[in-house]
Amino acid sequence: MDGLGNYRIYDDANLPSILSLPYLGFVDINDEIYQNTRAFIFSAKDKYFYSKGTINGVGSSHTERRYIWPLALITTIMTSKSKVEIKNCLDNLLLSAKNNLMHESFSIDEP
Repeated sequence: MDGLGNYRIYDDANLPSILSLPYLGFVDINDEIYQNTRAFIFSAKDKYFYSKGTINGVGSSHTERRYIWPLALITTIMTSKSKVEIKNCLDNLLLSAKNNLMHESFSIDEP
């Protein structure tokens, strides 16, 4: 916690990650603590969550600010119970793919 009473918690976009816990078999996808943590990861409270319009996702301390990792979008898909969330992630993956290639990360400002 910093001097202002704020927690310095974030989830990394790589695997393993907090987001991937149900996929890895460590927690049930319906677990209340997991769902609350998931909501935190996809909020402005997570300093590596970026959102601009319909483009949103988890970035990393290993890449530039405002860059989303496709791996985090794939993990979101694998741990989602929402068809809308899954479709949004798939749309973002397609938007960011260049020359039929997926990159480590992409700019939220210029996917």
